[in-house]
Amino acid sequence: MIDAKTIRIASRLYDARDNAKALLKRDFDAKMKGLQEVIREFMAERSCDALPATMAIVTQLQKEAPHTSKLEQTFILAAYVEMAETKKEAA
Repeated sequence: MIDAKTIRIASRLYDARDNAKALLKRDFDAKMKGLQEVIREFMAERSCDALPATMAIVTQLQKEAPHTSKLEQTFILAAYVEMAETKKEAA
């Protein structure tokens, strides 16, 4: 059963993706591909799935590079959503 917290998290992830699309427009696909590669590399290094890798990257950026914009963090979350959607469509 899906609880309210899970729904809120999913909503925020999809909002991040929608905002990234609106801001990046034509550059969206290229930006997402680059960030998906970062997520995949992190997954390989840490032997974890995409969502924990994505959250760890965002957390690491917040700690180690506080100057990193919320926008860049939003783009990373959007890249995760695109990965998840691609995987879902392939299944």
